[in-house]
Amino acid sequence: MESSFTTLSLFILFLSFGSLVLSDGDDDYTGVFNMKAGSDCKYNVMHFDEDGIVGFRVQCSCPGTHKRLTYSCAYFGKPNICPGFNETSIARANFYSELASYVKGYGGHGCSSKEIQADRVTTICKGTPLVLKRTIEINGDDPRLCNKRHSEL
Repeated sequence: MESSFTTLSLFILFLSFGSLVLSDGDDDYTGVFNMKAGSDCKYNVMHFDEDGIVGFRVQCSCPGTHKRLTYSCAYFGKPNICPGFNETSIARANFYSELASYVKGYGGHGCSSKEIQADRVTTICKGTPLVLKRTIEINGDDPRLCNKRHSEL
């Protein structure tokens, strides 16, 4: 347990500084969505250890006064504890798509939620307690600026 915590802490530190090359493994789980407040977002999945901890990274941008604003965050958890998660790549793709739908519908900006209760928002994890925590704080521009109309900035 302590070694997993140390690994996670180091991973978060590296991501904070943007110096870690992330592996998306054999499967490429990516997608795009748009927030009502005007952010264009994309997501991808980051695999980084044999314990099954996965990162769900959200990267967004929106128009600013003089430039495009960008921000990102990541949520971490162990989705492999959910029955059927490892059975097919379609099941995994649906899981990540459902996470993105939750983030989109949560309101505000693409990193508004501090956690995602996957057992409540995904089909494959119903009945299996799984929470993905936003363990990487928001990087980049202040996403709250994306909640305003361009003319208000």
